[in-house]
Parts: sequence; C-alpha cells; structure tokens
Amino acid sequence: MKRPMNPPEPSWIEGLRQGDQAAFEAIFHHYYERLGRYGMRYLADPEEVRDLVQALFVRLWEKRATLPHPLNLSAYLHTAVRNACLKRIDHYRVRQAHQSQVEEAPAVPSPQDHLEAHETAEHIRQALAALPARCREAFLLTRQEGLSYREAATRMGVSPKTVEVQVSKALKRLREHLGEALVLLMLMGR
Repeated sequence: MKRPMNPPEPSWIEGLRQGDQAAFEAIFHHYYERLGRYGMRYLADPEEVRDLVQALFVRLWEKRATLPHPLNLSAYLHTAVRNACLKRIDHYRVRQAHQSQVEEAPAVPSPQDHLEAHETAEHIRQALAALPARCREAFLLTRQEGLSYREAATRMGVSPKTVEVQVSKALKRLREHLGEALVLLMLMGR
C-alpha cells in the first residue's frame, strides 16, 4: 500500500524562487527518491536514471527565478523526468538505427582486397588456359555459360557422356592447380 504523497510546503517553492538553499534541499529530499522510481519505469539503468534526476535538480536550481506561477511542483518534476527519459530512449533508437546502418553497409574493399582478387582471377585464368582444349571448352560451356551436358554436347559435336568426362577431367586438373577451396569459390561465382 502506497503512502500518500504530501505536497511540498508552499514556502519551499517560494524559498526556491528566492534562492533559499534550505528550501531547495527540502524539495530535493522530498522528491529525489520518488523521481528515481518514476524514471525506472522508462529506463532500466538505475545509474542513468540517477544522473537524469540529478541533472533535473541542477536545472531546477538554475531556473529557479523563472519558474511559473502557480506551480504544481510534483507534476512539473515528474513531467521533466518523463521527458528526459523519453529523450534518452529516442537517442538510443537513433544510435541503434545508425549502428545497424553502419553494420549493414557494404565493406569498402581495400587496395589489398583488389590486389588479391586480381591475383586470384589471374590464377584461375592460368589454370583454365592450361587445360586441354576439349576439357576447357566443356568446362566453360557447362560452368560459365550454364549449358546442360546435352546442350554442350550438341555445340561441341560430341556425346553428353564425353562432355561429362571432359568436365570431370577439368575439375580434377583445376583442383590440382588451384586447390579445392579456390575451385569451389570459382564455381560459386559463376
């Protein structure tokens, strides 16, 4: 069961407006814990809520001379805490959205990446050039142009089985020359 919150002494508010530190301290002690619990409804970090509430009291002291008349201090302070918490939540959302965009942005290849890609492409070209003509033709028709064995056989004027054998020979030689991983990479890129 919650105990009722007594309103602050009207003299506290007037004393605050006039710069009375004792009145300010009375307001601080009366509201600090309540505002902290209220801020925890919005934010899960107790230290962050504590910092927001403390900053609120600093602003209250700094703006004491310009506080509105009449003033419902409880509503004023609770609204200020809520607004500060919501502003912090919005800040987190913006930061998180920005972080997601940064993480999703394609990586810019470095000069080293370009050099390695160029070297890899050159190794593949050399390995393909080293294949016997029939192996190279069967491999390129089926892997680069995407033809079926039957379509490649028609184009080459041989049987589909011959195309299959030539592609198998090509893959075997490429694996020997390039290694398994590079052949798989080459096949996936086609």
